Amino acid sequence: MFARMCPDRRARSLLDRLAPAHRDGLALVLSSALTSGVGLLYWVVAARLFDPATVGVNSVAISTMMLLASAAHLNMTYALLRFVPVAGVRARPLVAGGYAVGAGVAALAGTVFAAGAPWWAPELVAVAGHGALVAFFALATPLSAVFVMKDYVLTGAGRAAVVPAWNLVFSLLKLGLLAAAAALALPGGIAVSWTVATAVVVVAVNAWLLPAALPRFGARRRTGRCR
Repeated sequence: MFARMCPDRRARSLLDRLAPAHRDGLALVLSSALTSGVGLLYWVVAARLFDPATVGVNSVAISTMMLLASAAHLNMTYALLRFVPVAGVRARPLVAGGYAVGAGVAALAGTVFAAGAPWWAPELVAVAGHGALVAFFALATPLSAVFVMKDYVLTGAGRAAVVPAWNLVFSLLKLGLLAAAAALALPGGIAVSWTVATAVVVVAVNAWLLPAALPRFGARRRTGRCR
């Protein structure tokens, strides 16, 4: 009888371990679906509110910034996803260090790109001005890097369920700021709405995550409770 019971216990234990992973996976799929759907709406609204040339230049600036941010975080996303769950009480300094490295490299990459924009992206300089372009890339690129990393940190800390909510807030905030930028007739309003929305979400999430959620998660891991 004991031999028959042990596999059942192992099976139940395996299901218990897989269930949170399934929930996290579904939450991340939902997040991708929401951000993709609202993101499509964002660009449709942008095309309605701004002329084609302005949409094109802003789209290039945002796409370039996101490409630089993705390369600059040095796959810190997967490192945080791997080590946050086992870091315990060291989770907060681990995340802060990851943010510092990713944001620092991203700020450098964005600033170098913008500084040389008169040579390889003169159209962006002509529309925005060199100083404004440098400011945009120096600020938006590290913010975007941290924005990407925070989803992996939340997942590693067992908080993947809140990722769709925060990303939906980001998407809707972008839309509201886009309408405000159009009302003010800002040529760089699309890029500004994107950057401001990113900054608000990054600050709001980490104001809760770093001082509160991560220490609680580390304390639970230390006492042997997973959630």
